Order: sequence, then C-alpha cells, then structure tokens
Amino acid sequence: FVHTNVWQVRAVDRSAILRKHTFHKGGMSRAEMQTLLDEYLRAQSVFEWGMGTSTLLAAAIGVPRYTAVDSAREWVEKCRKRVHRDHYRFVHASLGPTKKWGVPTSPMNPDVRALWPLYQTMAVSSEAPFDVYLVDGRFRVACVCVALLHGCPGSRVMIHDFSDRKRRSYQMILSVAEVVQQTETLL
Repeated sequence: FVHTNVWQVRAVDRSAILRKHTFHKGGMSRAEMQTLLDEYLRAQSVFEWGMGTSTLLAAAIGVPRYTAVDSAREWVEKCRKRVHRDHYRFVHASLGPTKKWGVPTSPMNPDVRALWPLYQTMAVSSEAPFDVYLVDGRFRVACVCVALLHGCPGSRVMIHDFSDRKRRSYQMILSVAEVVQQTETLL
C-alpha cells in the first residue's frame, strides 16, 4: 500500500522465471505473479505470511533477506527443500491440526485459538523491518495491521485474494491503508 522508496532493480528474464519457478495449482494468476515479481525485484528484504510460488520467485531472483511463516508444517518443509537457501528463514506457526491451505481443523477449540496471535507476530517480533510484506496466508486483516506497524516508511504491504465478492471482511483494511496498485486480487 505504501510505495515511496525506489531500489535498484535486478536485471532478470521475467518470463523464464515465471515459467520455471511456480508451484502447480497455486493461487496466483500469471498477471499477479508478474506484479509480485516486479515488487520483489526492487526489494532487499521480503516477509511473507503464506508460502508457495511467491517463495520460489523470491529465491529465483535472489532476494537477499527473506522470512516467511505458514501454518502447515509439511508445506514449510516442502518450500524449504525446494528453495535451497540456507539464509532464508522459514517459520512454522502452529495453529493446531490443519487441512488444505493451512486452515485450522478445530477453529472453535480454545487451546487452538490461543495459538492464533502467534501466527501474526512470532516471526516479525525479532526482525528488522522489511521492504515488502506479502499477506497470503491465515488471518490476513491482522497480518496487514502487523505489517503496517512493523514496516518503515517506504515498506510496501501487499495482500492477495482481496476481492469485493469473496472476502468482504478484508475491506476494513482500507480504513487504515490505501490502494496504490492492484492487479486482479493482488493489492
């Protein structure tokens, strides 16, 4: 949402990266991946809530500092193995047992609910601010708020699946941030 600083853009073959470095059946369209790649090319550091194709794109272009959090332990390990970057930080934030896309299977269990705030905060609590924050996992409104508080002037916060039709609850984000750019459901 905030876009004030300009970093040097690394020269890459964007089409080749988009062809080679994606997970099949991921949630982003090609246009959304292109927008994300353009943002990552300007970044020295990236933080992601939710891992996947965005993680592969960050590694493919060599983002120097990268941290991501996800609620599915198996998915975290799959991404870690696929990326092969020892200096990247992959964090599993337990939300109890999960199903597809890291959705908690027992959301009404009070013991599980007690874990939820850790998802938004545990990974950023010990880190310096990032250039780009991508919110593409659980608890998106809360994660955007954490990113806005954790970031510095010039940090950019992006959210995926922002749609008037499907995710009306996300609209409250617009009371604290403004849309600078939108590609389909990626702000």
